Amino acid sequence: MPLINDAIKADIERILQSIEREFRRTQGLILTEDDLKCLLYGKLRSHLMCKPIRGHKIAGWDRIPWRTPTEDDRIYGTPIHTEVSWFDANGKLTIKPDITILEPRWLSILHGNNGERLPEKQFIFGGEAIIFELTFIRERTGADIGKKIKVMRDFSKVRKLRERLLRNGMGDSLFCYFVIFSKTNNMCAEFSHYLTEIREGSWYKTVYATGNVNF
Repeated sequence: MPLINDAIKADIERILQSIEREFRRTQGLILTEDDLKCLLYGKLRSHLMCKPIRGHKIAGWDRIPWRTPTEDDRIYGTPIHTEVSWFDANGKLTIKPDITILEPRWLSILHGNNGERLPEKQFIFGGEAIIFELTFIRERTGADIGKKIKVMRDFSKVRKLRERLLRNGMGDSLFCYFVIFSKTNNMCAEFSHYLTEIREGSWYKTVYATGNVNF
């Protein structure tokens, strides 16, 4: 089954909703963007990447095996990683999503494509991938113009990555979640309008959540 499918996306969105519920109950849970990253990484691994008990299926699909053979003989890999570098249009490793779910069977840590040397990042991978761009808004002003600019930059960066993949015939191999968690409910009109613009597309979805903190 392809990595990018409706069942796994539905499970990911349930995981994000569960983090929001936990954040609202424990408003000191997330202090930094790295806290959010760690929470999401842990829940993705525990809920998506474990083998089903006695063959049980989640949302109609088998969970993704955690330990999987790679392209390299007798070397195994895992699906979830943080700060994985992607090549930009200039062949530079400038694109670095916060979290990437990839297919380990297309991963190599020993050689590049066609036996070439490894790139600077010391690994290569292919196949489908689901990536996450995270934003945590901790200021009492909430989602203001400055945060809108940050989200716009993230969106533009991933859109350019997808355009490069499209040119290489791999446009359907990437799906991105733009995940925005805010400590408060405060949001300026400009941010609200932009959030509506980027709510959902064929290759991405934006998820906004709040801890409902009142100052």
